[in-house]
Amino acid sequence: MSSEQGAGSGELTVTPEAARPQPAVDFPPQLDDAEVLVRQLAESDAPAYAGAFRADPDLGRLLGIPRDPDEASVREAAALAREGALQGRWVELVVCDATTGGLLGAIGLTDFAWGHRRCELGYWLHPAARGHGRAVRASALVVDWLFSGAGCCASSSRRPRRTWPPNASRSGSDLSARPSSAHAT
Repeated sequence: MSSEQGAGSGELTVTPEAARPQPAVDFPPQLDDAEVLVRQLAESDAPAYAGAFRADPDLGRLLGIPRDPDEASVREAAALAREGALQGRWVELVVCDATTGGLLGAIGLTDFAWGHRRCELGYWLHPAARGHGRAVRASALVVDWLFSGAGCCASSSRRPRRTWPPNASRSGSDLSARPSSAHAT
């Protein structure tokens, strides 16, 4: 929420963040390094995206979604995600293998608080993609973009402040499909 002084009234008016116009999130066509590529969710990702939930029956429950997505709902989500980004509200990204382009998982940016210059980041990976540091690499690419190019975040801290405890096993490189969020503040 933001606070503004009422014109000549001496009263404080509180405006919810969601009621104020938000800048569009202009995510680049892709972010990549030697191992992972991150880009916006596309309708063509539907088979692999839905397939990850079939490969890990617990994934939807761990993410707190009421039912696992099917291909039709993923295609619909891709269209809605474009609108969400234009409204500065949320961005749905996919994590792909940098060499093959195969879908490895997803990253969501939500709860943009532009007045406070922060948002939340959450991710999941296909079971076959876990345990290789790919979530760390993909998240680092997105966090670096948030701090340098998005105009959203400002801080001296460039890495997530908290992660789901089970993800921290094996020296922090085994990031599994447990919900994770970072307040980039």
